[in-house]
Amino acid sequence: MYFQGKCRELTEQYCDCITRLTAFLELDLDIKGHLSSLRNIVFNDCRLLEKMQLTSEQTSIFYRLYKCLFQIIVKALHAELPGNRSLDAIDATPRKTRQHLNKRVLELLRVLIKQLQKYDESLDTSVHTFFSLCDMLLLTQEATADLGIVELEFITYTVEPTLLHRMVKFLLNYLFSKKYDWHEAPVLKQKQMLTKYAQLYDLHKSLPRITDAHYIVVNFAIDTVFDKQLKDLMKILHRADPAQFCEVIAQAAFQLLQGYKSEASVKSFFKKFQSFALARLTTDNKEEYYTVMAKVVEKILNNLMHILSDPEPTVEAKRMFKLVEPLLPDVPIEERLALEHLIMRHPEYDRLSDANRRAVDRFVKHLKPQGE
Repeated sequence: MYFQGKCRELTEQYCDCITRLTAFLELDLDIKGHLSSLRNIVFNDCRLLEKMQLTSEQTSIFYRLYKCLFQIIVKALHAELPGNRSLDAIDATPRKTRQHLNKRVLELLRVLIKQLQKYDESLDTSVHTFFSLCDMLLLTQEATADLGIVELEFITYTVEPTLLHRMVKFLLNYLFSKKYDWHEAPVLKQKQMLTKYAQLYDLHKSLPRITDAHYIVVNFAIDTVFDKQLKDLMKILHRADPAQFCEVIAQAAFQLLQGYKSEASVKSFFKKFQSFALARLTTDNKEEYYTVMAKVVEKILNNLMHILSDPEPTVEAKRMFKLVEPLLPDVPIEERLALEHLIMRHPEYDRLSDANRRAVDRFVKHLKPQGE
């Protein structure tokens, strides 16, 4: 197959073929009768990949096909579970393939993770890379080892926090930093990437944290074409971990204030978040909405106390008190009293400068019921 690198026409035909095949496989992975042939072809082509002289985009398409093959193999192995045996699946996944499955899977993961360092690829290339990586992380999550399939016990991959941070930087670059020509149809592809990112948090059961997503959620403050995708992401994050979700919202607010120096953006973010939380997070129980708002304010105040205790806190930090005030009517009285206790008994309170302590004390007055 590597001779194709010497003939661009054959190379283009080959890439067109694997593109169509990948699209077909992602629509329907049930091709047990052809798995043996597909496995041999893809494994052989992977071995000769460098000699094919493919472009970056063509290479990323091949890796997406390679990812599909692993998904099919795992599905075939799953079919061998007791009470669900399939002779076709067993024949299609011979012992040799199973023995090398772990090595090949980890090799592909390493290649895809390395691609996260590239910020100047085409949008199409980045889409293929990001989709393949997300699918591989789902395929190798720790939950796979609980299926009772011996061969799959060795293909688990533990996601580290640093990887999640690299993924969000990669995504931000191709969603918000780069400019595209209209003929690239960027919006649809960008929406697909953002949806895939949300699916990772929805379907992966072993991610170490969700707070890196605040770099994406912060864009909810402005009007973008990704409004629906951002709302879907926030709903998934809340379902995955309600406590960390409130931390995501708090960190996004601080990023707007301290990173972007924009009070107007914080106001817009809080206003849009209130509407979103009431409509999407608590459709049947308004009490849950009040709980969410109270937890968000708690996270913001807790972070703020740590910032203000610094010998040289940022000037913008104190402005957060004023920006949080419009949220307080949606915080029940009992929760407000708890927030007052949180602030006044906070370990950092005694370390505040006189000016910062006065700012804190002024805010505490807003937490108390009227008339006190």
